[in-house]
Amino acid sequence: MSQRTFAALHALTLLALLMGGIGCSTPTEQLAMRPESVNVINVVLEPVDVGLLLPGGYFEIRGQGFLEGATLNVSLTVNAQRYELNARPQSLGVIEAQWPVNLGLSSPAGALIGELEVGVRLADAEGNATTTWRAELAQRLAPQLSTLSAWSAPATERPLSAARMLREGEGQTLLSLEGRLLTESGDVMIAQSVTLTHVDEARQVALWSPDPALWGIVPGQFEGRARLINQAHAGVDEGPVVPVSFSYRSPQLTGPLSASLSRGQRLPLTGWGFLGGDLGGFTLINFTGIFEPLDTLKSPRELRDHTLQTTWRSGDELTLTLSPTLDDDCEGDDLGATPGVLIGTLTPSVILGEQQVVGTPLEVELEVLPTKQVVYLSFLPAFTDSLRLFGLRNVSGRVVDEIIRVLTRDYEGVNLEVRREVPEDFEEFSIVEIGGPDPNAQDLFGLDNTTGLDVCNQRLNDYLAGRNADSGGTFGGVFVESFLNLSPRRGDNPLADPLFDEIFDPIINTPARAGEEGERAAQITRAVRVLGHLVGNTLSHEIGHSLGLPMYPGCGQYHNAPGELQIMDCGRDRPFLERAGLDPRGPAVWTEENKLYLQRILPLR
Repeated sequence: MSQRTFAALHALTLLALLMGGIGCSTPTEQLAMRPESVNVINVVLEPVDVGLLLPGGYFEIRGQGFLEGATLNVSLTVNAQRYELNARPQSLGVIEAQWPVNLGLSSPAGALIGELEVGVRLADAEGNATTTWRAELAQRLAPQLSTLSAWSAPATERPLSAARMLREGEGQTLLSLEGRLLTESGDVMIAQSVTLTHVDEARQVALWSPDPALWGIVPGQFEGRARLINQAHAGVDEGPVVPVSFSYRSPQLTGPLSASLSRGQRLPLTGWGFLGGDLGGFTLINFTGIFEPLDTLKSPRELRDHTLQTTWRSGDELTLTLSPTLDDDCEGDDLGATPGVLIGTLTPSVILGEQQVVGTPLEVELEVLPTKQVVYLSFLPAFTDSLRLFGLRNVSGRVVDEIIRVLTRDYEGVNLEVRREVPEDFEEFSIVEIGGPDPNAQDLFGLDNTTGLDVCNQRLNDYLAGRNADSGGTFGGVFVESFLNLSPRRGDNPLADPLFDEIFDPIINTPARAGEEGERAAQITRAVRVLGHLVGNTLSHEIGHSLGLPMYPGCGQYHNAPGELQIMDCGRDRPFLERAGLDPRGPAVWTEENKLYLQRILPLR
């Protein structure tokens, strides 16, 4: 589940608690109960002074009560006329509304005062508030270019300073350049019109980038003239021509000078002049230097013009990823297979058609860390909804926390990291979905539906979710509703245990609410811990499959020979007490062989 979805569900739960009469305050104080109604959202608005506003432009509204996931209705009353405005959330306590184009075109320039109203609705609760609104209306602006930055580079955004540029919704401001690029290989005549981006709130700073299809990639000096053109809804205004001169640079890396990364991780490389994506052309990064293994028994390796695997992000950023191939002993010669240090230089090369430009080498020291397996847990909406069948939907956050605690405990001593949000720092990571009912219609607790047994964990990006054609069209993940079959009343599941009903019946019959005390609090805590352990230990088992376990199959191809308290045992060999974490001997663990394997493929250091 995304952070946004989870926050929305949290807001709904909090609202339900308030409406149920539980006397606890909210941290954000965004909901308030009035004596006559519990269905009121307390909306408070600050006065809105927009400043300069053009047709189609956006302005900010600040206040409180803008709940995550709520429906927003914004209206403006001016000259006794009421207008509905388009609005969107911007950040906590801030929304943006748009001045309608048609209304802006028909309104005379000058100061305008009105009344702004914001209505907020979430589930059965609603609230509204009004405030004063004022703006200085205009329909068109004549732009004025001041200066361009002293240098530019292919496909790299560079700043310019100006006055009276157009912002989002109002139209667009163009930079028109004409002149000559003087290079060692000959002069290039330039005529480019480019739309500016990231115009600041004061309309004084924006970004532009040279199009390599027009400029090429050979460095030189540009001499020419420029002007800004505003294309507003009400018409076009051209600014005065300004003489400009700046250098056009070759590609350059600026960092990092030192960093660390592990296999599958993204290391940002910053600089300028990088080509890739839809721009045409591409960028190569070559390493020349020494790789010194952390294991002193292994000899250092000399590398010369070794091309690294990079991904183009923008004209000023690449990401480096190490994706080695491993042998049957879980080792390899590719960079990233063995921990150590790279000491040498990184050199960028940019290629566009028949042109190739080599940048200046950058001295670096990069530490290659042991492999880390990052696992992103995606809690689906069906998971939260299915918790109502256990009486635990109102404490879903506690259940999730317990699941993660169990999973983290099971992989203690192993370089595996659990994430609740989609990783931004890793190119390769596993995804596991935790849902409600089993979409395979087999009442499975969980299923690793990835392809084959991944010995040595060659794949860091397994997807334990969705349908996999290579696994007979099965759906992977963990399915929380299937654990209801551990109740003897549900059928003839051989793992069913009367203790399941003893734990969950009081909560199913009277669903949990946040803040309960006494005996009920103890009952809720016990149910949360048991369900968290059922799901968490199942996750440990399925993730273990994706990592290449078991080492020595015994119960079929994909499980251990039966034993006491073993995570990778067959399902029929794992009784309720073990799965629920209630066995007095302790939780299920890895066999010694499986533990050593995990520590070998995912060592902490």
